[in-house]
Amino acid sequence: MVMKASAFLAYVTSVILGFLGVLYLLASVYAPQRLITGSLLLGSAILIIALTVWKTSIPKKIIVQWSPSGELEVEELKCPYCGAPITELKPGMDIIKCKYCGKTIKVEEKPIW
Repeated sequence: MVMKASAFLAYVTSVILGFLGVLYLLASVYAPQRLITGSLLLGSAILIIALTVWKTSIPKKIIVQWSPSGELEVEELKCPYCGAPITELKPGMDIIKCKYCGKTIKVEEKPIW
């Protein structure tokens, strides 16, 4: 899996902020006002990681192939995460949400010519 430079930079920044936050929290034994700074640094690190993970998550793809020549067979689509049947798929929909596990799925239709 290739990581984008912006995601890598965000992770490195959050590690540095988290490290400094822990240091400030440990140093708050000697100076209680450092507790606020340490909490803010640690909270910022957690927020950066959460936002980076949320922005870089890519839904799995389901490739639907359709061949009009010959006899047609109906194929039941299943969620690649939990295996539940996908019933709410309508023509033209390319992103759906599984009603069982809540994961987002990208559907691609590739015709065979």
